[in-house]
Amino acid sequence: MEPTSSLGTEQPPPQPPLHRSSWLRHSPWDAWLLFAAALHGAVFALLIAYHSAFPAILVIFGFALGLCWNANTIAHNHLHNPLWRTRALNRAFDLYLSLLLGIPQVLWKERHLWHHAGEPAQWRYRRWWSQKGLQGLAILAWWAGMAWWLPAFFFWLYLPGYLLGLGLCSLQGRYEHIRETTRGMGVSYYNQCYNFFWFNDGYHTEHHLFPRCHWSEISRQPLSKEQQSISAFPPLLRWLADLPLLLNRLQSRGLGHFERIALRSRRLQRWLVSVHQRAFSALLLEIPETRRQHVVIVGGGLFPRTLLALLDLLPQTAFTIIEKETTHIQQAQSILQTHSNALGRVSFVQADFMLEHAHHADILILPLAFVGDRAALYQQIPTPYAFIHDWIWQRKTPKSASISWWLLKRLNLVEASSS
Repeated sequence: MEPTSSLGTEQPPPQPPLHRSSWLRHSPWDAWLLFAAALHGAVFALLIAYHSAFPAILVIFGFALGLCWNANTIAHNHLHNPLWRTRALNRAFDLYLSLLLGIPQVLWKERHLWHHAGEPAQWRYRRWWSQKGLQGLAILAWWAGMAWWLPAFFFWLYLPGYLLGLGLCSLQGRYEHIRETTRGMGVSYYNQCYNFFWFNDGYHTEHHLFPRCHWSEISRQPLSKEQQSISAFPPLLRWLADLPLLLNRLQSRGLGHFERIALRSRRLQRWLVSVHQRAFSALLLEIPETRRQHVVIVGGGLFPRTLLALLDLLPQTAFTIIEKETTHIQQAQSILQTHSNALGRVSFVQADFMLEHAHHADILILPLAFVGDRAALYQQIPTPYAFIHDWIWQRKTPKSASISWWLLKRLNLVEASSS
């Protein structure tokens, strides 16, 4: 249920002993876990008894969120530090959690310990056959009872909620480790409200370094700067941090499809070159001739409209095209063969763009379909000047020119001295 990580070998610094109760093994704070488990069971029973009184989507999400929350809080803490003093009570609680979550807790514990060990290929699973069999048969009997007495509820509400809950567990595990850099540590989230309701599950880097530390003490474990890995989002919402990049890639892919339309029409090609040429000619007046010797164009393959627009405007300039697709380079080279002396002034580099590609250039040109941090390049460019294609409403610099309202494109000129 979680992706690859490794077991922290460090031990937490000496701590004052936790005060045990007559029933609880480690700490009276574990009574909150028992209360939460009872509350989850009550909500589970309520959804079964009164599922017809709630919208179906609410029931499905209720089962799913309950499974994900319990698996990553109550069950997770119980497998690391069993709550009860006696083996009989711990096994009874394991059985209760197995029925509540639909996951045999012995298997969940073995899978999780394997995760902490770094998910080695050679792993010896413990032979708890009696507990595995008991928990597995109990779950099957519980499911068979629901399917017999409440078939519509079981197949249309419970099972979708159960599968969605497993998906949320997978998402939680993925984003708790998505930015691992050293030693297989997880990613932490220090929001107090989240850690109150998720029993300090947000301290995930600390948990991987000190896996046996009690959940009530984990927030006190010191980390060095090298060990810290912090997110601004909780795990289930951490995909929001990737949303701008995802939209950026979708935008690039969509613009690439529109680009192919130009290959079918010479008339459209001439119009695209002319509108780009007009915008460039207006802004090139702002750049001294001594700063026009070398131009780097990012993504200039397929139909190289930017290059075609500049060949006549900058007759003494050398151009470098950074393009990762071989077919795009070949397409651009075939188009340039019809332009006299064009190929002699143009070199192609097949690669993803990196700032090092532009360090010796005078001008950098980024397309609208650029995949990367466009905002950062507005702030600091690697060349004396840069032309950045953007949407028509994104006038980011004082020196800017509209390319075409039909294309919704604008050309912004960025100077290193003002970036």
